[in-house]
Amino acid sequence: MKSLRRPVFKALLASSLIVAMLLVSPAQAQDRKPAVATANTPSPKLKPQTKKTQALGKETYAVFEAAQARYDEKNYPAAQIKLDELLAKFEKLNDYEKATYYNFKASIAYAQDDTKGAMEAYKNVLRQKDLPELMRNNTLFGMAQLMFATGDYSQSIKVMNKWMSLVTEIRPESHILIAQAHYQLKQFPQAETSTLLGLKTAKERNIPLKESWLSLLRAAYYENKEYLKSAKVLEAMVNRWPRLNYWMQLAGLYGLAEKQDQQLAILRANYEAGAITKEADLLNLARLYLVKEIPFSAVQVLKRGFDRKLITENATSLQLFAQALSLSKEHKAEISTLAKLASLSGESKHYVYLGQAHLRLGHWGEAADAYREASKAKNVERPGSLQMQIGNALYNQKKYVEARAAFQAALQYADTVKDGATWVNFMDKEIQRLKLLNEPQA
Repeated sequence: MKSLRRPVFKALLASSLIVAMLLVSPAQAQDRKPAVATANTPSPKLKPQTKKTQALGKETYAVFEAAQARYDEKNYPAAQIKLDELLAKFEKLNDYEKATYYNFKASIAYAQDDTKGAMEAYKNVLRQKDLPELMRNNTLFGMAQLMFATGDYSQSIKVMNKWMSLVTEIRPESHILIAQAHYQLKQFPQAETSTLLGLKTAKERNIPLKESWLSLLRAAYYENKEYLKSAKVLEAMVNRWPRLNYWMQLAGLYGLAEKQDQQLAILRANYEAGAITKEADLLNLARLYLVKEIPFSAVQVLKRGFDRKLITENATSLQLFAQALSLSKEHKAEISTLAKLASLSGESKHYVYLGQAHLRLGHWGEAADAYREASKAKNVERPGSLQMQIGNALYNQKKYVEARAAFQAALQYADTVKDGATWVNFMDKEIQRLKLLNEPQA
């Protein structure tokens, strides 16, 4: 299902979420749920640290609070200037104060699209020796998200795995982030495994499944060529979100899995409901009808598509239409369609199809004309065979002299020289016989 393309996932976090994560203090972080904040999440206010051994001093906290006010006004340069007032006494700050400084610096850098600066600030947070556990964990999580957002998927996975080894509570979104990173790296089996872990975690916690999670699992199965598994996921998706694009993807997957009855059932139902209007889908439905030996329905789908200008009259659609008409025994319409096709494309093979259709009906003169056009058209294949066909059509019209000339022309081609010689010899005898009988030789 090529149409079924590989999904491009958005960065997991909007900038406001990363800002919120960067500015959060350990006390605030106890209530924080990773990777679920929205773009409207407010930037949390700083509070003095309550841990006895590590705390924000009164003066330091005042600087952070003032910088926070400028940050909330989106005056990021002013926030940074205020923050940098701490540099004069930076060596006297405790590890928690330094870590908080770098956290704030990272948020300002990210808000200004300075991802390199934000990442370096993160690393400086982790370089502090006496770092509170929760701040360390939040920083690792933020680094993994930032790495993902900047396309460093391998490092994002590595840091996320480290984070997971340090925390006791992991939400589904964390597994999904790893799954997305694996997917971007085309590591589809690993993407499948991580997505399933995320879905399992969600089920255990009674968290509703998200559409994007199931889309990711479907895509991972698809890339692994596990089409039936991918179809099973889509079945669940259409039950929850019965959108046309999901139905069409499911039909395509059934086709890849060689479940054509199910594929046709989906396409037919949506077609009859008036939901299928795309040319590719209409042509696919017509082809399925032909495969299932229901040519009349194929003809109806194509006729209606042409009439409503949903299907363009081109070589592909007209050839399919002619095939459906032939199988439906609508030979007059078949011939007119083939004539239009040949005139439109100018291809030798399409004139051959027209000639074959005339031959089936015993239209010898029209068949000969079609084959002559085929011999002069674009991309001629096996010109000797065309001369043989012309000769046979003329022979059936009893135009023996003209037929002999066509068979004679076939002698110059290696693949028809033997048969051509046999027919030339036969025509010589027939013409001689007619002379003796004093009958017309055409």
